Amino acid sequence: GARAGGTITSYTRLKHEGAAAMEAGRLDRLDLGGASLSDLADGIGAAAPAPAVDVSRATGAGAGALPGGAAVGIFLHELLELVELDGVRAGSDAATWADQPAVAHLLAQAAVRHGIDQACLPEAAAMVWDALRTPLAPHGVRLACLAASPRSARELEFLYRIPAAARTGEAGFVKGFLDLLVEDDDGLTWVVDYKSDSLPAWDAATVAATVERDYQLQVELYALALERLAAAGRLGGLVFWFLRGRVAHVVRPDPAQLAAWAAALVAREVRP
Repeated sequence: GARAGGTITSYTRLKHEGAAAMEAGRLDRLDLGGASLSDLADGIGAAAPAPAVDVSRATGAGAGALPGGAAVGIFLHELLELVELDGVRAGSDAATWADQPAVAHLLAQAAVRHGIDQACLPEAAAMVWDALRTPLAPHGVRLACLAASPRSARELEFLYRIPAAARTGEAGFVKGFLDLLVEDDDGLTWVVDYKSDSLPAWDAATVAATVERDYQLQVELYALALERLAAAGRLGGLVFWFLRGRVAHVVRPDPAQLAAWAAALVAREVRP
């Protein structure tokens, strides 16, 4: 909730409002209550369970392709947040894993909650499996796959604290959520963000252009969050995982980029 004497905005609002003048100082710190990845990561599978629903209301049968839309994106993110990773790590393939009773029930419940046809569940399960089991080494991340991370935490809420503006006397905060925070085999910390976009092609150039066009502000905000959270010398970068294309776009910002992005953030007006 809002804090006394301050204004909280969100990444979404900043993205849609664009830049405006803001009389404030520099980006101060990431407000995560002093928590580190070690404090936050009691295990990636420790997410709180979603409320149960009556899966007898599910519709459809057979295999089908997931449509686009915000509801589908929320549905996939929920699965990635709630799925138990012990089974993913131990499974032999997506279909066998999805047939396990607990997994099948999780898929069906989430589908009912978000109005997803049951015919789409095999494809949804495959997307989740591939996101968590695809090797990341080819993308420059020293990690066999996300499910194998030694330390990780999901759905972390964050607040950027921006010092009080001289004109208003109010501090500003930028609020958002990190889909996944992981540590790789070298001890570097990475932010993983899942994307459910449908692109015309999945080559590296098309994916990179999409991130630059549609998600550059998110790149900057999340990189600054990571800079504040990662231990000194342990900053990895950002991994944008495109669920439909099974491809990753990796961003590894250098100190000069981080400084420029921090300066750019305070040029934006913070509105509630």
